[in-house]
Amino acid sequence: MTKDFYLDAIQKFNLCASLSTIGKHEKAIKYAQDGIIILQKYCFPSEKELLNFGGQKVNHHFENRSMAMYIETLSKGFYNLGVELEHLHQYDK
Repeated sequence: MTKDFYLDAIQKFNLCASLSTIGKHEKAIKYAQDGIIILQKYCFPSEKELLNFGGQKVNHHFENRSMAMYIETLSKGFYNLGVELEHLHQYDK
């Protein structure tokens, strides 16, 4: 069974949003960053990561999802991160 990195990233972004609604913005930032990192590594892997990702073969068929869907989700992750930084008045990051 292959790991679904896309759903892992979505889960991180959902946790970010949930934490944000209860005012835990610093924790929310961590989840937004984690989701972004997952998608960046999966969508734009380094040469080394092309061979191996987290101990598993990388599935570059995107599990029946389009690259556009991944990029859209990645942009939502960056948006979530920006919102959390804004809540903490960290405008320089």
